[in-house]
Amino acid sequence: MLKTFMILTVVMATLSLSPTAKAGEWVKQPQPTITQTQKSNVKSDASLQSETRQRSRPKASASSADLKRFLDYVRENFASWDKNHDGCIDGREIRIASMDDRYHGDTAAALTVLKILADTSFEKNKELFLLKIADLDAIQDKGSCGVIFEFDYGNEFQRLSKKLKMQRRVLFTDNRAHLSSLRIGPGGDGCFAAAAAAGSLAEVAPSVISNMLKQEKDQYTVSFPDHGDIQLPPLTDAEVLEYADNADGYWFYLLLKGYNEYRSTIKSADNNNNNNNNNNNNNNNNNAREKSKEVSILTAKTPSRKNRQISSKAGKKSESVPSSAPPETSECYNALAVLSGTTPKSLRLSSSSAKSEDRQSTRELLQSVLENKSESHTMTIALKQEQAYVITEYDTAKDTLTIRNLSGSSANEKWADGSIGPKMSNGYFSCTFSEFTKNFQTVWYANIQSASQ
Repeated sequence: MLKTFMILTVVMATLSLSPTAKAGEWVKQPQPTITQTQKSNVKSDASLQSETRQRSRPKASASSADLKRFLDYVRENFASWDKNHDGCIDGREIRIASMDDRYHGDTAAALTVLKILADTSFEKNKELFLLKIADLDAIQDKGSCGVIFEFDYGNEFQRLSKKLKMQRRVLFTDNRAHLSSLRIGPGGDGCFAAAAAAGSLAEVAPSVISNMLKQEKDQYTVSFPDHGDIQLPPLTDAEVLEYADNADGYWFYLLLKGYNEYRSTIKSADNNNNNNNNNNNNNNNNNAREKSKEVSILTAKTPSRKNRQISSKAGKKSESVPSSAPPETSECYNALAVLSGTTPKSLRLSSSSAKSEDRQSTRELLQSVLENKSESHTMTIALKQEQAYVITEYDTAKDTLTIRNLSGSSANEKWADGSIGPKMSNGYFSCTFSEFTKNFQTVWYANIQSASQ
C-alpha cells in the first residue's frame, strides 16, 4: 500500500487533476507563457522541414546568369569553331580558334573555358575532348535544376572574363624571367623539352631571355643565338587568358611560340630537301634502268639521312642527333641547342643495379656539371620517360638533387614504376641520387653562348 501511494504521488505531481475534470480524466499542466521575442526565436516544424529540404537540395555552383552567358557564347560561335563541320568541337579545333584574333572579350573567355576542359579531359582520362550542341543543352538543363557540376562552367567563365579586363599585358612583371612561375598543362602541348630548357635558362641566366624577346607595340620578336629572328603576331585574347601570368608576364609563352615556329620552318625545310632527294634519286634510277634491265628496283633507295640537323641563319650546321634517337631525346637536344647557341651534351645515367664504379663515375660527372652550373651558366634538364624536368641543385653533402616538375603541382611526384615519390611544392621536390638514377634516364646540359661572352 505504501509503495502504491508513493507512485500515485509522483504521477500527480507531474500531471495534476484539473478541478473541472471529470473522474478518471487526466490533463496536462498549462504550458508556461512565451513572450513575443521568444516566439520569434522559435522555428516551427514547417520552417525546420523547409530548411532541411533547402539544405539537401543541390546548390548551383555558379549563378545561372554566368552559366547561361557561357553557353550562349559557345552556341553563337559553335559553327565557326567546328572547322570540319562534323557537328563536334574537339581540342585541335579549340587550339586553332584560340589563335584567331577575331575572338575577343567574353567570346575568348568562353573559348578558354573549353580549352581548359579539353586539357582536363586528356589529363584525367587520356581521352580526346568532343563537344556537341546536345551537350550544351544538357549542361543548361542540369544547371537550371541546381546540379553541382564537377567543373564550374559559370564561375570559370566569370573568372576569365574578369582576368581579361585586369590582366597586365607585359613580357616581364619585374624585368626578368622566373622558373618558379612556369606552368605547363597536360601533355605540355608537346613542349616539355622546350619548356624545361626555357625554365633552366630562366634559372641560370634570366638576362639572356630578356635579350631574346623584344616588343614593339603589339609585335614581338624572338631572337635565338645564331638562329635568326622570329616575328610573332600580337597575342589573341584567348592566348592572354591561357598563358599570361600577372606574377611573371607572358615571356614563357612567347618563347615557346617562337621556338615552335622556328622548329616548324626547319622541319618544312627538311621535308623539301627530302622531296628533292627523292626526285633526284627517282631520275637517277630511271636512267639506270634504261642502261641495264638487271638493276633491281631495290637498289634505287633514297639515301638515308643519318642525322637530323639544325641550321643557323649563317648556313652553319650544329652537331646533330642520330635519327635513331627517341623523339623526346632529340627534342631535348634541339631545345637546348636553339636556346643556348652551343652544342648540348648528354649523360646517360647508370641504374642502381649497375656496377659501383659505374655509379660512382656517373655521380662524379653529374656533380661536376651541377656543382657550379649557375656560375658557369649551364642549362641542365633531366628526362624521365617522356617528360623533361629542370635540375636546380645538387647537394653534394646530402647527395640529393632538387628538381622542378613544370606542372607546378603540390601533389606527390610519380616514379617511373608507378610508385609514389616525394611531395612537391609548386613542382619542386628533392630526391636522393639513387632515386634519381633509378627513375631518370638522361641528363642533358649546355653552356650558354651569350652569357659566356
